[in-house]
Amino acid sequence: MQAVSILRSLFAPAPARGPLRSCLGARFWLAVALAWGAGTALRLAELGSFLTDAMLCGGERMLASHDGYAFLAGAQGTSRMIVEPLSGLMGVLHSVTGIPLGDLGFWLPPLVAGLAALPVCLAAARAGRPEAGAVAGLMAASCYGFFIRTRVAFLDTDLVSLLFLCAVAAGLHVWLAPQCRAGWLPRGEEPEPGLPLHLAIAGGALLGALALGSVRFYISSRVPVLVMAWGMGALGFLLARPGQRTGLLLGLAALLGTVEYGLLGLGLGLAVAALAWRWPGAVRAHQLGAAAGGVALALLAVTVLLPRLQGAWNMIMVYLDPSGAEVSLGSARQGLALPSVISTLRETAGVSWQTLPLLMAGSWWAFWAGLFGYALAVVRRPLLLAFAPLLGLGLAGLWLGIRFTMYGGVALGLGLGLLAADLAALATRRRALRLGVQGALFLACLTALYLPTRELPPQRVLSPAFAETLRELDAVAAPDAVLWQWWDYGYAAQYYARRDTFGDGGRHGGAWVYPLAVAHASASPAQAANLIAWTGADMAEQVRLRKAAGARPFPPAALEFHKVDPLRGLAGMGGEAADAFVERLAVERPPLPVAPPEQYFIVAWENMPYLKTLSALGSRSLATGSAWGGRSSPVPGAALDLGRGMLRAPTGQSAALAGLTLVEEDGRVRTLDWLRPGAPFAVVNRRTGESFVMDARVYKSMAVRLLLGDPRDFEPHFTLVVDKGPWCRAYRVN
Repeated sequence: MQAVSILRSLFAPAPARGPLRSCLGARFWLAVALAWGAGTALRLAELGSFLTDAMLCGGERMLASHDGYAFLAGAQGTSRMIVEPLSGLMGVLHSVTGIPLGDLGFWLPPLVAGLAALPVCLAAARAGRPEAGAVAGLMAASCYGFFIRTRVAFLDTDLVSLLFLCAVAAGLHVWLAPQCRAGWLPRGEEPEPGLPLHLAIAGGALLGALALGSVRFYISSRVPVLVMAWGMGALGFLLARPGQRTGLLLGLAALLGTVEYGLLGLGLGLAVAALAWRWPGAVRAHQLGAAAGGVALALLAVTVLLPRLQGAWNMIMVYLDPSGAEVSLGSARQGLALPSVISTLRETAGVSWQTLPLLMAGSWWAFWAGLFGYALAVVRRPLLLAFAPLLGLGLAGLWLGIRFTMYGGVALGLGLGLLAADLAALATRRRALRLGVQGALFLACLTALYLPTRELPPQRVLSPAFAETLRELDAVAAPDAVLWQWWDYGYAAQYYARRDTFGDGGRHGGAWVYPLAVAHASASPAQAANLIAWTGADMAEQVRLRKAAGARPFPPAALEFHKVDPLRGLAGMGGEAADAFVERLAVERPPLPVAPPEQYFIVAWENMPYLKTLSALGSRSLATGSAWGGRSSPVPGAALDLGRGMLRAPTGQSAALAGLTLVEEDGRVRTLDWLRPGAPFAVVNRRTGESFVMDARVYKSMAVRLLLGDPRDFEPHFTLVVDKGPWCRAYRVN
């Protein structure tokens, strides 16, 4: 009978809440400190493996995320990302502290990521259980899906995107709480006074400013922000207490207006709040305020929300069918069958049901208990639905990719913490015992979250040799030089070499990928050099014409940035003629419209695992979209028999080789050939233990030969400028 009584109490509406200030006592701040401290400690626990010379370049720590270099380059004015808020923040921190940008990017993630716990702890406190914030904040700020994106040296917008979205959800909860009843059904007198009209409107406007900050830091957060705002606005209208609907409607209009129209929306919202403060009766008279709020929301829905639904759907389709989505968009824009690389991005790969609980909660038990607890919390406290979009994003990782799982720990943490707090409150009135339950659960969750992190190796996105090559280019390349490296490393090149690049993390659509891939995949140094020079000249001509028309560089930075189309010339030919033109580049260089700025081609060992992809992208027909790329695959743990020219895999399979490029322990490179027509080739690196088997098309590509071959073989098309072979080389295109 006692168990039945506990279950009935558990599913009953939550106890009535008091004013917000009564929730923000010692237990709230203790929960914040524990959640942030534990999240920071989890990330710093692996610090020792990062503090090696392999993570140093020019005395600075290197980063473990490609996009991190975008914000470092933006902070020093050598990237288009200079306009991004995170770039501005990094620049300010660098100016104030004097700490090198690389070191700031290295240390910031583990110290800042845990701040996502703060708004989650606030939501737990507003729900009447501040002690539950420790578990909730820990799960939100340190779930494995978020942890792996905010480790030491993993600088990215993820640092603040989760914080902002949690703050928006918690802000909606706090803002609506005094305006709405505590449960789904009325239950008499509410212990908390309603929110004055002017404060309801001003609160909505300020919450809109917070939501706008989320969108500015991470543009893709607009969709979840709008889902939260519109969804919770509808729920708030349903649960509104008597006399509160006018403020709720006007406040919601101010919130959404600020998100969409920035300072204009914020100013109008605060002006209406001031009017309501000075003449509240006039605003409420004859329900004029409610009518005005309803009209404003209707206009926002028609002019802003509906048009954005198509954009949101297109974004989802890009993740669900990335190759098809990008190819169709690229073909429509250029008139060419361009390649796509979105489908090769690891973060777009779906997550299995076996992996999802680990990424969202650290363990199966925490996942299912958190899911049940959150559903129960919503039954007892409807306004916690503000966090449902984050749970939806986390679960969508099954289809949309691993990145989305970073949002799932928020709702699961709230569910787990509140479930334990409610059960403890039903079992005992002693606060010490209730805190003890939370403490035990906190340690269990911390253990579950820590265990998988022990397996993670230190990570960096490029080698010190690659970074040093880029730094040396800074000393020899002309100020307007353009660097050609695979687009993944564009941001790093912009930071270390302080030069513009052909392609980067924001310019990796088909128009940028195709020329890059052809240059890497071509077996002809003449074709690669001529394509680079011709494309560089065409882009320079576009810049000249823009300047003559009065266009100014944008964004304002240390380098001049102009909007150009890298495939303008090929697109004007049509697919078949463009294919024929690219083929002719292997035997002749066409007339150039203007002399291009210096062009540098950079090849690196980092490209070796992706040779098959480079070959497929670079052998594509612009007329039909068909590709005839070569084959390449890694062979981990392979044994080499030089006498017989054999490569043997650990599985027992062996291959007789036609040719071999061998990197010795000391970095020397040897090339061996056997007369075996049709046999595969291999590249073996004894220093790293890596082996790759490939066909002749890949083996003879510029990505391999320029890196490991004799630089004299590529004259007069390329001149070696920086030689850090076999790890990285930089050539000037002649």
